[in-house]
Amino acid sequence: GCRSITKIYVPENYNFEPIINALKTKTHLANHNKFKNNYDYNLALYLLNNQYYMTCGNVLLVENEHLFSPISTVHYEFYTDINALQTKLKNNTDIQALVGSNYIAFGQGQKPSIADYADGVDTMQFLQSL
Repeated sequence: GCRSITKIYVPENYNFEPIINALKTKTHLANHNKFKNNYDYNLALYLLNNQYYMTCGNVLLVENEHLFSPISTVHYEFYTDINALQTKLKNNTDIQALVGSNYIAFGQGQKPSIADYADGVDTMQFLQSL
């Protein structure tokens, strides 16, 4: 959904074990029929295309440069220069929210404040201008 985490950036040589272990606590996602259908579909595509992925049975982690990932998948990308990455992300108008250190706090990405407008548009101001 809107403001969901679709991509993570990790330093080169990052150890994914902590993320995989954290995702193991969310195994109940595999019990949701529509989510599971997406998981099975995307897993089949990665297998058929012989594409590397990581999983713990409920979420797929796939290295991909695209910002937005399909349901059940989180893209990741390695970085070497944090400053260059921050500049790239801050200047991207397609990104609704950045979660992490010095950004929106972890766990707060789905809790926008009253002044956080979808796509930066104040809906009431827009409606009044019609």
